[in-house]
Amino acid sequence: MNLLGHWHELEIFEIDRDFVYLSHPEGLTEEVEKTVKHKLTLEPEIVMETRPILIPMAHNQTTKLLKEGTKVTVFLYNKKDGLLAGTMNEPLIELNKFAYLKIVGMNSFAFFADMGLDADLFIHKREEGIQPEINKKYIVTLRIDQMTGKLNGDFNLDKFLERRGYNYEVADKVKCQIVGKSEGGFKVNVEDKYWGYLKSSEAVTHIKMGARFTGFIENNRQGSLIISMQPSEEQSIKDASHKVLLMVQEMKYVRLTADSDEEEIKLRLKMTKDTFNSAVSDLASKGLVVATKRGIKLKK
Repeated sequence: MNLLGHWHELEIFEIDRDFVYLSHPEGLTEEVEKTVKHKLTLEPEIVMETRPILIPMAHNQTTKLLKEGTKVTVFLYNKKDGLLAGTMNEPLIELNKFAYLKIVGMNSFAFFADMGLDADLFIHKREEGIQPEINKKYIVTLRIDQMTGKLNGDFNLDKFLERRGYNYEVADKVKCQIVGKSEGGFKVNVEDKYWGYLKSSEAVTHIKMGARFTGFIENNRQGSLIISMQPSEEQSIKDASHKVLLMVQEMKYVRLTADSDEEEIKLRLKMTKDTFNSAVSDLASKGLVVATKRGIKLKK
């Protein structure tokens, strides 16, 4: 079992001025030399002693006061020297996930990205692909380096996101993340497994690189998984009608009309202009609201 990049519940073995020491999750021990005095001659002699292997956690990686013998949930990672360490702080990226990270350093064979801990993420330099700049952000995935067994970052998303082999049906709900821009839309990471595509017209809110959202399968063509940020038209209108009605009930008069700017509608209601207009028409047909030239109000 690889321990790195995962959360574990571990017992606090001891605490000193510099570190909190955690019991190893696999209960490993080691033999160490210890100098003691011989019981009869009182001469120093070396004996072998078995002691548990402990995982250090710096005090600045804790989030509350701790006591020996209690259990805490920690994230395990490797420091610059390769040694295993723990933290209670939330990292900016987890194993087999993708995140928008800032490049904070480089040397002759690697780049280093800020992963929110006291050790930066190591990313091998490659001649091909992305050539990042210091202090700029890039989509990175966190993996285990099979050669070293350490945490390692990678810019090459094509190595980890598939373009075929998915078995989704239209309207299926999926977990998505924006991982790039494309002509007329955005590249999407679907369920941390597949490439997807989101049209700009389907975006119902301001899109940020690395942002995660719940998406819906609009089309499943081999090699091109098309994503929408809204459910099927029928369900979308139903949900939108409910949201618009709640806003009108709360505000009494909502200054949005069929001629309102689409970006304002997206900002305030997180839906497209077409969906908004359909929702207002649905509510008006049921006698719940009245659409005026300047906005929407409840029907008396």
